[in-house]
Amino acid sequence: MRQIKENISVLPLLSLALVISILAFLYKGISYLLIGSSIPFLIGLIMLALIVYGYNHRNRRSRRIFRFWGWMLVFWGTVRLLMELMFILTSITEEHIQNQFTIGQKLLSISFILIGIFIIRKAQFYREVSV
Repeated sequence: MRQIKENISVLPLLSLALVISILAFLYKGISYLLIGSSIPFLIGLIMLALIVYGYNHRNRRSRRIFRFWGWMLVFWGTVRLLMELMFILTSITEEHIQNQFTIGQKLLSISFILIGIFIIRKAQFYREVSV
């Protein structure tokens, strides 16, 4: 536990971005779990375990794990925005789909893209600072 605290103190903004993104993803995973889909929740748990591993071991794998999570966030946000564009162009009027693409959901997608880019950039310095 002490090792994790020391590693978090090395780059606190990176740690904050990782925690916020994982908690938000787990929150979304729980909402999907309640409607019968366990995959987002399981992905969140796996990434949480990998990030805890990354904080326990300051090595090249840690940086790769953090960068992978950043790329996943960028991918997820981009896919959501592209899906919204596709639904706008095809003018699908299903209410469930429209609820997934409100202003708040657009902001969420954009914020995850920005958080992912931030994590990718900061993870580059994680190994340099920690060595």
